[in-house]
Formats: sequence, C-alpha cells, structure tokens
Amino acid sequence: MDINCDLISVIMSVYKEQIQWIKKALNSIINQSYPNIELIVIIDNPDNQEAIEFIKQLNMVNVKFMVNDENIGLVNSLNKALKMCSGKYIARMDADDYSYPKRIEEELLFLKNNRFDIVGSAYEIIENDNIIETRVNPKNSNYIRKILKYKNCMVHPSWLVKSEVYKDLKGYRNIDACEDFDFLIRAVLKGYRLGNTNKVLFQYRMNKESISHLKSMKQELT
Repeated sequence: MDINCDLISVIMSVYKEQIQWIKKALNSIINQSYPNIELIVIIDNPDNQEAIEFIKQLNMVNVKFMVNDENIGLVNSLNKALKMCSGKYIARMDADDYSYPKRIEEELLFLKNNRFDIVGSAYEIIENDNIIETRVNPKNSNYIRKILKYKNCMVHPSWLVKSEVYKDLKGYRNIDACEDFDFLIRAVLKGYRLGNTNKVLFQYRMNKESISHLKSMKQELT
C-alpha cells in the first residue's frame, strides 16, 4: 500500500480493563499493516497507573493521550478523543478487544470500493481468550437501514468512519447507553451509507465488567 495514504485516527477510551487486555488491544493497532495511523487514547481513570505508564513507553511516534481528572464516562471520553483527531478517517477500538493486522487496511478498501461512509466488520466473540462464536452482520446498506429500526447490526469498536460524519453529527450524544446505536440512526437519517465487510477482522471480548453487560437492561429500554 502507498505510504502516502490518508491518515486514520484510532480512538480508544481506557477505564478499568485488565492491563494484559489493554496491552493486547494497543499492540494490535500498533502492528496494523496500514502505515499511516495516529492513536488517540483517553484514560478515564486517573488511578490506572499501569495503563498510563504503558502508553507513555509505546513504540509508536504518532500517539496522543490524555488522562481525565476524574471518571467522565465513555461518551464524554470519546468526544474528547474526536476533538484530538487529525485523520481523514476515524476508527474505533476498545481497550479489551483485538484488531487483526489487516483490519484498518481491509476496512478502508471496503469503504472506498463501496462508497460507504461508515463500515464495520465481521467479528469473533472471545471469552477468556477463547473464540466462542463468529458473527457476520448484513453487508448491504439498504438492509442495514431496515434492521436499524429494531436493533444495532454494526459492532461499535469495529467501526471505520469518515471524519466528516462525526463532525456533521457533532460526535456522540450524551446518553447513558446505546450511544453507538443512536449515532447510526442519526447517520442514516442524514443520508449516510453504512456497510459491514464479511471478513473477520476483529475480536470482541465478552467482559462482564463492560458497559454493554453492566447496563444491558438500560440499553434495551433506551
């Protein structure tokens, strides 16, 4: 791939995830095949010194990180990260997940080839580092629009998004759950095109301490 390619910003919020998960997640971004990446990390737990020290010594030139004075939550942390982005595209990543080495490269090609504005990927669900399931979400933009009337079908930490979409929608709305579902619905209503590649490019961790588990009922109601 041409080394003079578009800059992609990868945004991540770190809270209380296990340090080995954080290291695996960050290293999976550092070791991407796509060469032009900036990594933006918001530490939403000022007491997480292990994570702070690890990020300080990362072997990556293009890293920006900020430590919040107090816990402000995922939405506010992600919106902080968005303001620090310089990339033409913005990728999401969670601190307890894993991106395969060609994730960014494959998602960008898929986005460009299909003229999408937001893309996600097929993914594996892992628990205790064991793969327990593989999920492939709908690829077609029109089908995704129909499904979004009932449920989310684009796993949030696998997203690659044109930065102009985040700017147009003014980032995430400050709701207590389902900020990703809300964002996709607003994007569709604005006419943006969504798609999922059927290539498995990502591993999503079943973490009982994650927001999606702790607030599962609130997410359903929202």
